[in-house]
Amino acid sequence: MKTYLSFFAMSLATFAQDSPAKRQETTNTEANGTSTHMLWQPKPEHGVFDLKQTDKTGKVTQWYQYYVDSEGKVIIGITRFVGDGNRTYESIQFITHYTYNADGNVLEENEFFGDGTLRHRIVYRYDAAGKWLQGDLYDATGKLRGQKRTPPEAHLYGEKHKK
Repeated sequence: MKTYLSFFAMSLATFAQDSPAKRQETTNTEANGTSTHMLWQPKPEHGVFDLKQTDKTGKVTQWYQYYVDSEGKVIIGITRFVGDGNRTYESIQFITHYTYNADGNVLEENEFFGDGTLRHRIVYRYDAAGKWLQGDLYDATGKLRGQKRTPPEAHLYGEKHKK
């Protein structure tokens, strides 16, 4: 799934900026029967990009949905993990809100549980040239819990915006 998430993030930035008015769709099926389906659905005021991962029976196990503004910046991300019915894990949903600086770089990412309760917050730092440095991860109480060493998926807007 990691490969698809990277492709998903890059595709999101590319589809939103290069082909804002064109619906695009792709499906990839693995040898084990699992599938990944990606869809870019432009709308007049915003776009919706989603990725669904299914098991070999066709049941959706993971669903990522991103809403982008008219400039192609991710505003809201919704992540759903669907329980397998055997109590291996429960179904859960996260909603992530993104804020940006004037250069189009993600400044903050606030992730909430489906009921609206804050799960965590990530504050991103950049150097004077706008190059991403790291993200500081805070829990719901505001306590620093660690650093995120990979750029936010939504940062691709800022990188492409600079070119």
